[in-house]
Amino acid sequence: MKMTSFKTVVKAFNKLEETPATLEKIDILKDLFREVESSELDKLIYLALGILYPNYMAEPPIGIAEKVAIKAIAKMSRLNTTKIENIINEKGGVGKAIGTIFEQKKEIKTLDNFFGSKTKEQEKIELQSIDLVYSTLDEIAHLKGKGSTLKKIDLLSNLLLKSTKGEAKYILRTILGTLRLGIAEMTIINGLSVAFTDSKDNKEFIEKKYNIFPDLGKIGKILSEKGLEGLKDINIRVGIPIKMMLGQRAKTFEDIFERMGNECACEYKYDGERVQAHKNKNKVILFSRNTEDITSMYPDLVSTIKKLPVDSLIIEGEIVAIDVETGRIKSFQELMKRRRKYDIDKFMKEYPVELYLFDILYLNEKNLLNEPYLKRRKTLEDIITTYNEKQDSILKLATQRVVNSKQELKEFFEDSLTECEGLMIKSVNKKSVYQAGNRGYLWLKLKKSYHSKMIDSVDLVIIGAYSGRGRRGGTYGAFLCAVYNKDEDKFQSICKVGSGIKDEDIERFPELFNNLEMDNIPMNVDTVAEKLVPDVWLQPKIVCSLIGDEITLSPDHRAGYNLKKESAGFAIRFPRFLGWREDKSISDITTVSEILDIYDKQTK
Repeated sequence: MKMTSFKTVVKAFNKLEETPATLEKIDILKDLFREVESSELDKLIYLALGILYPNYMAEPPIGIAEKVAIKAIAKMSRLNTTKIENIINEKGGVGKAIGTIFEQKKEIKTLDNFFGSKTKEQEKIELQSIDLVYSTLDEIAHLKGKGSTLKKIDLLSNLLLKSTKGEAKYILRTILGTLRLGIAEMTIINGLSVAFTDSKDNKEFIEKKYNIFPDLGKIGKILSEKGLEGLKDINIRVGIPIKMMLGQRAKTFEDIFERMGNECACEYKYDGERVQAHKNKNKVILFSRNTEDITSMYPDLVSTIKKLPVDSLIIEGEIVAIDVETGRIKSFQELMKRRRKYDIDKFMKEYPVELYLFDILYLNEKNLLNEPYLKRRKTLEDIITTYNEKQDSILKLATQRVVNSKQELKEFFEDSLTECEGLMIKSVNKKSVYQAGNRGYLWLKLKKSYHSKMIDSVDLVIIGAYSGRGRRGGTYGAFLCAVYNKDEDKFQSICKVGSGIKDEDIERFPELFNNLEMDNIPMNVDTVAEKLVPDVWLQPKIVCSLIGDEITLSPDHRAGYNLKKESAGFAIRFPRFLGWREDKSISDITTVSEILDIYDKQTK
């Protein structure tokens, strides 16, 4: 079988790393996708995204500890680990150091070397392929148990031995989680559209299929082999998550009825973890908002959903932690204690949960995405009500009411604040379909803040950190946070936050930010004002939630630059850290368009 040399990938990755321009990145990806053998395209796409499998698959993540990588480099180069660590510290990272290490590595002297013939190692370098790199990294990821570390060192050192220094650089960056090409899912989708349909106009169709089948590797492979016709066969499958529909923010009751018309449905908005549950016969899988498989963390929910009297379904709801004594809902932070790999049974008893259901997307081989909201809700109610008549269940229906006046809406909103954080307002017209992966105006969220002009918290990605002082000496004291600009495919700074960070948050810094530090601004981050340049840049990966006094305009931040005022972007005034959002990926964070919406609606 014909294979693509990994050198082809290295050339493209070098170009991607050198250009900050999104259009140029798309053009580079287009050429790369066309050059790669279709049998390897899925693996290339995964590697370009720094993964081995789509997020929903319960497979081990790519990556090893830097200390293990250093031992592999030492074995490959025959240099001692101290020397390698010194070179890495001097150059500012493994990726930057590998060239120097290759120059200094000790060669094995053989008769073949003496007579100038090619060694087996040199022949293998010419045969290095995408498939070989991927399969080796996959084998490393799956190793576990006694002796696995030594096996990982052997596999990685052998792979590096077969590599050029350019190949080694990207192999090491990939396995250490520091690839930094400045590309995201939408960049890949644009590249695939141009590469295999000769037009960016088809990106919306590709994205629509991606939203019900979130596997860009498979989608790319289908496009390369069958074109757009091949994608038409992609439909909902139980066991593969659907990208969740999201809602826009609303502030006033007038705003809601302008959007929704004379009637709308209101649901309590619970402060928990959104989940999509898939049931097929006796198998149940739970997916988080970012399509991660979280089944193992909630065995109590799994056992209950298994008992539902249907063959197959996909339902959505909000998992909340419950105070056993009072029956009241606990905070989101309390619920996050259930997110663990170990002691699951113990924490299941200490932090019992309930699941408040609000939508059904699939039932017994029927796709319900295009059914109107009220019909979907009725279908869900019939299933859950019938089931709950026979036993006391941890499956609940989200409290809901259809209203047709501002007074009714206001009263229901006030009622919701006694139990949760506000309302989700949903369209009840005939076109109220479930828009997978879309944040539109068929759903609106209404939350109340008593101490802030910002009506809602925002979810931001951390792009940099500032050294701490006093109690925070020796660690980070504040963070530079960013929103996502979808049009430019860039993360743009919006605030610097230090207030609200607790001791327990600080204790998690090493765990969260290990291997994310960078010497230079990440490729997918827009420029910042000189006075805001952080002490250390961080690869955009960790999402946090915060709130502030209001959205203002500032010449220092790039979020929505020039949208409202020339030479000014949006900034959050007096931001306060609320907590980590481990249930969200960087593709789920607040966007510039949402910030613009908040700015336009906030009380002046």
